[in-house]
Parts: sequence; structure tokens; C-alpha cells
Amino acid sequence: MNFSKDDMKNNRNNGFLRNISQSRCCSGSSARPQGQQGSQGAIGPQGPQGESGPQGPIGPQGSQGETGRQGPQGETGPQGPQGETGQQGPQGVTGQQGPKGETGQQGPQGETGAQGPQGEIGAQGLQGETGQQGPQGEIGPQGPQGETGPQGPQGEIGPQGAIGPQGPQGEAGPQGPTGSQGVAGLQGPQGPQGPAGSSGINSAIHVELTNYAGMVLSLNQNVPFNNINEIQGSNITYSPSSGVLNLAAGRLYYVSWWVAMNSGIGPDTVFSLMVDGEAGPSGVNLMLQGEVYGNALVRSTAAGSTLSLTKTTGTITTVTNVDTQASMVIICLSD
Repeated sequence: MNFSKDDMKNNRNNGFLRNISQSRCCSGSSARPQGQQGSQGAIGPQGPQGESGPQGPIGPQGSQGETGRQGPQGETGPQGPQGETGQQGPQGVTGQQGPKGETGQQGPQGETGAQGPQGEIGAQGLQGETGQQGPQGEIGPQGPQGETGPQGPQGEIGPQGAIGPQGPQGEAGPQGPTGSQGVAGLQGPQGPQGPAGSSGINSAIHVELTNYAGMVLSLNQNVPFNNINEIQGSNITYSPSSGVLNLAAGRLYYVSWWVAMNSGIGPDTVFSLMVDGEAGPSGVNLMLQGEVYGNALVRSTAAGSTLSLTKTTGTITTVTNVDTQASMVIICLSD
């Protein structure tokens, strides 16, 4: 089969020559063994480029012949029409790796791919140095109160504090039951003699009006006690002619009296104790007849006092027809 130079140029890129080589090596009754690759000869001078002939029809694929020595490379002719793709021949022996070319310009960044599965956690690295403390952050809101923790151990007893002021006295509680009598203690030494006390009742007098039944008492008349029934001491004296008693100076006296009346002008008859001529405590008759009585405490002046029982209201009073018509008792209570 004959091919022109243009045919070889046109079929260089579509593997036509490779197919012819395969056809040559694989045809025939016995295959020749492939010899060792010879050293590459020097590149011969480039011949003149011939004119391109008309493209003939594609003939049937012949057997691949032996690979001849590579001739000098001719000038690149115009690209012919692309022929049909022939069958893929067997893969040739991998040649030696050529020198690394220069790094090309970085292409545009591709789209981000889908995230791959998370890898296993690597071993923990060494702890780095402690960085500088950052500024203090703002105080966050107070969290909820936690549960009460267990009670801690009791601490030691502290020193006794100062005694506080006395509080107010509380109310008296109920009286407790009486306890059993304890053992009698030893008799203590006799104490010093105390000051002399008052002598008690050292003066008293009891006077009566007797045997004067039907006697008429006028207004402002003293009851004429005519009988000294009992007298003690010297602080009280009595004058029967005037019906006036004399009380020693600066003392307290208890006076009690009564008068039995038979009749009077209305229920307004009043008997009064006259102390130094002035009306004092009095007794009022609330009935037309009966008993008028009274009692009082009288303190004498520094110069002494006089005392009498005097009718101070009413016009006519008649005493009762009994053995004793009136009575008065005076007791000196202090020296």
C-alpha cells in the first residue's frame, strides 16, 4: 500500500500509522520478536514540502509492519478532514517520565464540594503557653439559688461575749408546788438591836351621855357627854362642862360616835365633828327617829386642837329614853 506524505501528515493524529504498525506486526503466519530499541539517530535535514495530493479512498487496513526509523519531521501541513476513528490498538510500553514542566498559572477556584465525612479525632496536642488575661467581662445575671448543701461540722465554741443590758422583767409565772422542807441550818449570830418602835396606843378616851332621857338639843349645841367611861394617857383630855375635848399637838386620832334620837323636825338633822371650831365629818339623820353615827380620822395642828360633837342642822332634837343616849371613842394613833 502506498501513501503520500500528505496522507501520513493527515493521519498522524488519528492513530492511522499506529494501526498500520499493528497490522504489520500481527499479520502473517509467524510473528517476529521485537528487537531492542536502537539509539535515536541524528535528525536529518528537513526536506522540501511537497504539494498535497488529492485524498484517496481509505483502503482496508493492512498488517502492521515493523516500526521504521523515524525520519526527519516535515513541516506541518494543513489539517485535513478528520477520518473515522479506527480500532484502539494495544497499549504501548510506558515510557520514562519526562522532566517536570514549569508550574502553570493557578486556575480559577472551583466550586466548593460537598462536605466530606468527619474524620477521626486526632491525638491531643501539647498544651500551649498561657495567654495574657483578658479584660473582665460584665457580671452576668444571678443564677437560681442552688440546693442547700449538707451541714458542715460544728465549729469550736467562741469566747464568751460581753454581758448585754438587762432586759425588762417578765411577767410573774404561776407559783410552783411547795418543796419539801430542807434541813434546818445553823443558827446565825444575833443581829444588832434595831431602833425603838412606836409605843402603840398610848392615849384613848371613851365618853358617854347617860340618864338624860327626853333631853332637847338645840341648833349648834355640843353633845354634853357627862360620863368619862375610860381614859388612858395624857394626849386627850375632856371638859364635861363645855363638851369640848383637847387633842395634843401633831398627832393622828381615830374618832367614832353615835347619838340615839327620839324625834326631830324632819329627816335633815346633822351632827358634825367640830375641829378647832370648823365643821368636819358629819352624820345625817335620814329618819324621824333612830340612831345617827359617824367616824373619822383627825390630825391635830402643831399647837393642838379642840374637838366636839355638835348639832349643826335642824331646830329641835330630843334624845331617846334609854340608859345611854350618846357615845364617843377617841384613840391616838401616833406619838
